[in-house]
Amino acid sequence: MARGLGAEAAVDPSGPDPARLVRELVGGDGPDKGLDGRGAAAARRRLVNTGRQRAAVGFIGQGGELALRISRSRDLVTKGLI
Repeated sequence: MARGLGAEAAVDPSGPDPARLVRELVGGDGPDKGLDGRGAAAARRRLVNTGRQRAAVGFIGQGGELALRISRSRDLVTKGLI
């Protein structure tokens, strides 16, 4: 799906260390944009943790419930996620 939408790379969040792989692909600080298509809480959390400061993240995956705890200070203010 990601490649079909124009992404240069796609990472399986259930792999051994997806955050490290993403940082290697984009050069250290993490991506400035990310999209979760799985709908799993763990994948959503990894996306939030992996994005660089002021990253734009989107959640389009369906399934389960949205059990993602967002910290206003760490995730939204300090990291500046939108």
